[in-house]
Amino acid sequence: GGPPAIAFDEAIDFGEVFMRPQVVYVNLDGLGDRRAHMTARQILFDLKQAAQVLRHERMCRVLIIVDEADILVRSPTIVGLLNRIRHRDTSI
Repeated sequence: GGPPAIAFDEAIDFGEVFMRPQVVYVNLDGLGDRRAHMTARQILFDLKQAAQVLRHERMCRVLIIVDEADILVRSPTIVGLLNRIRHRDTSI
């Protein structure tokens, strides 16, 4: 059981995103609306969690660009999450 080893090789360390300037591109094409929405939502929650854990560290400014944002803004939960992320010196 469990995920294949490649899943760990390809994993995104969101804590590292805040600590080291870099570009992370996540292509959600081909997932379908429901899967793309859930994946995008998970990414945003993971970013929020990383920002909270590292809140006392010196972090890089993070710019998040969401294509097909209409998938996300249909959810009041996501809109609230985006507002909280913006207050962490993160641009969306």
